[in-house]
Amino acid sequence: MATPASYDLSFVDGATDPARASATRASRRTGHPVLKRPATVMTTAALGDVVKKTCAGCHSDQRKQGNLSLQQFDLTTIGQASPEVAEKMINKLRTGMMPPPGRARPGGDTLQVLLETLERTMDARYAADPNPGTRTFQRLNRAEYERAIRDVLSLDVKADSWLPLDTKSANFDNIADVQTPSATLLDSYLDAASEISRLAVGDPKAGVSTSTYKIARLASQLDQVDGAPVGTRGGTAVTHTFPADGEYVFTITLHAIPTGQLFASTAPFDEKIEVSVNGERVAVLDIDRGMSQADPQGMEMKTKPIPIRAGPQRIAATFVRTFEGPVNDNITPLGHSIADTQIGAQAGITVQAHIQNFAVTGPFNPTGVSDTPSRRRIFSCRPLAAAEARPCAEKILSRLGTQAYRRPLQPNDMKGLLTFYDEGAKSGGFELGIRTALEAMLSSPHFIFRIEELPAATKGRVAVNGVDLASRLSFFLWGAPPDSQLVALGRSGRLADTTVLLSQAKRLLADPRSEAQIHRANATCKSCHQFIDPIGLALDNFDVMGRWRIRENGAPLDTRGDYYDGTRITSPAELQAAMLKRPVPLMRSFTQNLMAYALGRRVEWYDAPTVRRIELAARANNYRLNDFIFGVVRSDAFRMRKVVAENPTKAAPVSSPASTEPKAPASSRGR
Repeated sequence: MATPASYDLSFVDGATDPARASATRASRRTGHPVLKRPATVMTTAALGDVVKKTCAGCHSDQRKQGNLSLQQFDLTTIGQASPEVAEKMINKLRTGMMPPPGRARPGGDTLQVLLETLERTMDARYAADPNPGTRTFQRLNRAEYERAIRDVLSLDVKADSWLPLDTKSANFDNIADVQTPSATLLDSYLDAASEISRLAVGDPKAGVSTSTYKIARLASQLDQVDGAPVGTRGGTAVTHTFPADGEYVFTITLHAIPTGQLFASTAPFDEKIEVSVNGERVAVLDIDRGMSQADPQGMEMKTKPIPIRAGPQRIAATFVRTFEGPVNDNITPLGHSIADTQIGAQAGITVQAHIQNFAVTGPFNPTGVSDTPSRRRIFSCRPLAAAEARPCAEKILSRLGTQAYRRPLQPNDMKGLLTFYDEGAKSGGFELGIRTALEAMLSSPHFIFRIEELPAATKGRVAVNGVDLASRLSFFLWGAPPDSQLVALGRSGRLADTTVLLSQAKRLLADPRSEAQIHRANATCKSCHQFIDPIGLALDNFDVMGRWRIRENGAPLDTRGDYYDGTRITSPAELQAAMLKRPVPLMRSFTQNLMAYALGRRVEWYDAPTVRRIELAARANNYRLNDFIFGVVRSDAFRMRKVVAENPTKAAPVSSPASTEPKAPASSRGR
């Protein structure tokens, strides 16, 4: 077999000798070109003439297609005068989208020379004036909020119980500039803090309340659900946190047909519902096939009061599996079952009863609060005398506050938390004081927002401080706050060392926590769909189960489409070949998305040189995922920030979007 030619990377700005050698070795090993130097040599004036001749017909001052004019294009000044235009041109040329398929193109390597000249121009501009970018303070999204609560309080919660859906930008829900706070959102955080602190500490005087768990109509009633006892099927199983020891009533609501009768009332066998707590059966309810929505109790079935201890317990409401074998049921190919909401039977709809809601009401007759994982995490000390209460509270709040705020507490932080502790302890004793302070802690902007310390410098490029860098790394790779080891390295300043930083990145990646979705006739829609539809069409031979097919509803499938560079594709193999023909745009797009998630901001034109360097280094090592991750972690965009506003005061311990003092929690406002 002939040895593939090697490729010269010496003209690539920022490519070190080891990178060139590694890239050449990868090229020889795989047979795929890494980067080929064009044979054509052209002056900047000649390249400018090419742009005006080839592109200015559509991108003129008059036509201005794509809201872009290249009529005055000047390659010698575009890097300074129009850097965003230059990066757009690089992207279009690299992917082969411009000139459009079917239009005249310059001969030879002319477009490749233009592309690489633009890239070198922009990389040189960045090297002369690096811009790591900046962002506003970043709010925890719902997933990060849940993980933060779990890390600080050893309590699993569902943030969607209180918080609205996160706004997305650049494909992610952690982009800072669209996380706009509002009065409604902040009120939701206050409600969440009130309820979470109550569940974490426990509430011996808890009032009766109801929590309802809804079950999707598509949920299978045929198989055992995760966490349910053996010998059951369907229903649901959830982890519910009980606020106090006491008695609780479970309510099961069944689906009804539109005329009000029980769904599956004509089934040829009786059914039973089993209610269990931590796998132990606590109640069995017989389903009355004659029940109706017209009855006083409607479609509800209730248990007698059942004594349950405080804390997280696994509860389940399921059907008793009475036998194995075929049933009078038409099962869909996906194994789903759907409660029929229409009058009459439908193909693929089961005839078995379906649970609609599962509710927990209580506590009745509360007797206290048992030991729970969250109480063990919170109460690291217990006062044996009145004089020991406040020092013990200070110890607890200092430890939890450091975790919650993801940095060492400042004197004002502790002063504010102890103020709320005193208020709660005055009216309800030590535990209520801790609970009130926790509520204030979880309501604080220092917990809700990822606020980075502003440096003393008034402008220019500055390094992110060690504690904030620890937080950036942890939220990037874990989606959760940093652990004590990472915070300690940040406080000591050692995390700024590249070797230490990459070592910690490897540690976080090895941790299980790093593992923890006629239209085209519209011109507005076609602008996107002409690029994305061919990809879907090429994969249309796979059905929803992944099986190969050539027909749909009896009609032959038409999987023909044109890739964005004009290549005709009709199958997954041809799609793969078309994508691999131009791997660089694909890998750069991946790098951009990875950076956007890591930085919590959109990737802008001034990040393009960084994207190119990361992709080039990963390309030299056969595109390993870790190379992309480590490339982002060691980049200036991740480790530094640009100061864009005057900061006349000396470096503040914390910059907050709101008052540094936590607002009065809900429990202290009489809510």
